[in-house]
Amino acid sequence: MKLGLPAGVFGAYLFDCDGTVADSMPLHYIAWTKSLAEWNCTFDEKLFYAWGGRPVAEIISLLNEQQRLSMQVGRGFPERRLVSRIAAAAQGCAGSAGAY
Repeated sequence: MKLGLPAGVFGAYLFDCDGTVADSMPLHYIAWTKSLAEWNCTFDEKLFYAWGGRPVAEIISLLNEQQRLSMQVGRGFPERRLVSRIAAAAQGCAGSAGAY
């Protein structure tokens, strides 16, 4: 992913990779629901926020138990697509037409 910077001279750049400055959780929710849909798995938004900060493997394990699925982290669950969908959702929010 290549970031475009606005023209001008800046004294510093701020990279918010954990959502402290900008609330990126809605983008993560979009990416999660689209990725999980490939497995016919649903993820309630309230539950998504309640489980915020948990490792991906733990979330997948809990969803498997709840919905009687057999997603496997790293061997079937599309983690790379999850990451790319978060980036695409972010681009969409910035005004570009990103497909996610």
